[in-house]
Amino acid sequence: MSTISKKIQQAGFTLLELMVAIFITAIIGSMSAALLASMANNYNQVNAEEQALASLERALQVFRSDVEQLAIRPVIQTIFNDDSFVAEIDKSHIMGDESSLEFSVFHQYPSEFQIEQNINRVRYQLIEQQLVRESINTDFPDVNQDWHKNVLLAGVTKLNFEYLFAGWESSMALNKKHPRAVRLSIETKTWKNIELIATMAGVDQ
Repeated sequence: MSTISKKIQQAGFTLLELMVAIFITAIIGSMSAALLASMANNYNQVNAEEQALASLERALQVFRSDVEQLAIRPVIQTIFNDDSFVAEIDKSHIMGDESSLEFSVFHQYPSEFQIEQNINRVRYQLIEQQLVRESINTDFPDVNQDWHKNVLLAGVTKLNFEYLFAGWESSMALNKKHPRAVRLSIETKTWKNIELIATMAGVDQ
């Protein structure tokens, strides 16, 4: 071996050593890239779950707030001369079955001179895997009036209402008393077996 080659080997790495170093660096780089991608996916998943949980909590809070402001109205009875009567159910009565719920809510808010009062009609139902809250600024909406539609929660796979009388029932007959509470059961693509029991405000216990 010439004197020049010996000097080169003594001064640095051999070609084999350089190839091994490049190979190890490539492996470390690939592992680092995979780790970063996994961390990014985990972050996105955690962030999505946090947003889904926040949306669920907001939807349940809106529902509880509506129930707590529920307005109970009396049944109107029309008296006839033959001492018989027909009971006309006030439209602001609670109407509901296992898939939908409709009632009136009573709002109070301060104005410049006094406390203003307002009664709105709201209804909850599942539309295309969305928990939808519809509202209208009147106690007696006409059939052709437009309701304001608000999607409270998306990705809903199950929605169920139950009503507490002597026990839990899946529907309300118009000739019954108002339920003491409503149980909302809901499932989403992210969260399963979520239940909320809200007491009906203003209902005689």
